[in-house]
Amino acid sequence: MIRTVGNVTLLSFFVVATLRAGELSVKITDMHDMPTNTIDVGTPFKIKISAHGCAPQGNELTLQGLEQAVVDGHQQQISIINGVRSSVHTYCARIDQSGIYTIGPARADHRGTVLESGTVSLTVTKPRAKAESKKEAYFARLACEKEAIFVGEKVYCHIYFYAKSPDARLTNLLAPSFNAKVENTQYQGPFESLETIQGVQYICRHVQWLCSPKSVGEFVIPAYTVVYTLPADSRSDFGGFSAFFGMRPIQQAVYTNATSIQVKPLPLYTGQETVQGLGVYERFALVVKQKSVQAGQALEVSLQLTGSADNQEVASPSLQGLPDSCKRYTSQTTTAPTSDTLSTTTFDYILQATEPGLLQIPEQRFTFFDTKMERYKTLRTKAQEVTVTPKQAESPIVQNKNEKEQQASAASEQDDAQSLASQDTRTDECPLLYEGWQPYMMHSLPYWLLMLLLLLPPLITFAYFMYHACTLFIAKRHAMQQSERAFVHARTALHKAEKKQEYDKVYPLFATLLAARSANRQLPVDQVVRDCLLSAGFTHQIYDEWQQFFAECAAFVFLANTAREPDPLIFKQAHYWLGILEQAL
Repeated sequence: MIRTVGNVTLLSFFVVATLRAGELSVKITDMHDMPTNTIDVGTPFKIKISAHGCAPQGNELTLQGLEQAVVDGHQQQISIINGVRSSVHTYCARIDQSGIYTIGPARADHRGTVLESGTVSLTVTKPRAKAESKKEAYFARLACEKEAIFVGEKVYCHIYFYAKSPDARLTNLLAPSFNAKVENTQYQGPFESLETIQGVQYICRHVQWLCSPKSVGEFVIPAYTVVYTLPADSRSDFGGFSAFFGMRPIQQAVYTNATSIQVKPLPLYTGQETVQGLGVYERFALVVKQKSVQAGQALEVSLQLTGSADNQEVASPSLQGLPDSCKRYTSQTTTAPTSDTLSTTTFDYILQATEPGLLQIPEQRFTFFDTKMERYKTLRTKAQEVTVTPKQAESPIVQNKNEKEQQASAASEQDDAQSLASQDTRTDECPLLYEGWQPYMMHSLPYWLLMLLLLLPPLITFAYFMYHACTLFIAKRHAMQQSERAFVHARTALHKAEKKQEYDKVYPLFATLLAARSANRQLPVDQVVRDCLLSAGFTHQIYDEWQQFFAECAAFVFLANTAREPDPLIFKQAHYWLGILEQAL
């Protein structure tokens, strides 16, 4: 009975799992995973596709209507519960135009069957300011300085991050992907201040930047992600070592609202001048640093443009109305602030007048669109005159001055000669030195060279003795090493000769051994071996046997051309005599 109930339960489970396998569903949530069907323009939201009983990959899954949104990221999460695989695909997206959008259906291929989900409706409304609440400890707000601007005009955008706790630190700003026709400059800030909102005091951190839309129409600034950091629990028992145990600062994120700017086109310009700028400009001046120059000399001229500090990206204007005989060169452009809202841009030029006379620099014009007055304006400078004098090698005044300086110099030299002559007090008691004689110190060697000559002989002598001492030490050390390891080398050579049956190698290894062990003695090698054997307790008969063995070894070397039959016992005898010699020597 129990087995029957178990089988029925298991069969029911598989039937239910089969019926539920292969289901797709789509839902929309905000960034806090709360379901919603209304979102602001430019505000990020999540599209979640849940697949029960299957786990399609990203390329196997399609979602209709996703092309209407800007997708900033995609994640997939797979789970297996009771043998049933499920997956959730999450798309982080935003929509930059208001309206009603239909997302779905989602389709996936599961075991040859096309699964299809339902659809969801999403209402995208125009951006509105984010409502602050007393319950929110951390929130952020995005604002724009103007609601409407002209195309190409720069406008300040601001992000305000509010925190009740002073320990919260603004870490990063994650900007959404902008339209390619938008130019952004670098961030300025953060600037910190205290603000009270609905009776609650917040610490406000403010960041601003300049934005310049390049296309006409409604320009949406999407929501930014504000990342902030909270410190770890300071009451931890680990104290300053809490970071080693995973108690690191907490990093969280909040999202700002989105905002929009109406970008208007520039009005039609009917004038003849070339429009050179866009913004608010108040002054345009021509500055000539010299009122008189010679022909061919450089003349420094500057144009100074004063206006709004946020609209100073103006190309260097060309000087107008100059004669063809006057050459012109652009030097440099500098910008310096003159007040909190104004700055002056200076355009430097170098002129070169080749013909003498009166050089007329006519008035210069700068035409721009005034974004404050919403009309085109032209600023004018005053005309300037410069006297160009003929180019001369030297003027008469300069020549007279040079002649006077030469006469004064000659008189001074004559006075010096007379003064030296009057100081000559030579007498017979102080005879003149013979011609060519000079004091010894005038020919003395430099101090460093004298010291080198004094120290060079002892240094050479010391180096010579050190060289011979090192050579003698190395020779003695080498002989000592050969003597210490003579038997080791002899046995190694004997094994190699025995392996290759090289009988002529036995005599050289014994000769080398005896020479190494008696290298520091004055007696002949044969006598040294005799004395060593006898002193070690060996009889004269043993010494005669050694002599006979050594003679047989020598015969293999010196009588190589004669017909000699190899003696297989020669290597055995060689091992025997190596042992005896090691005891004696």
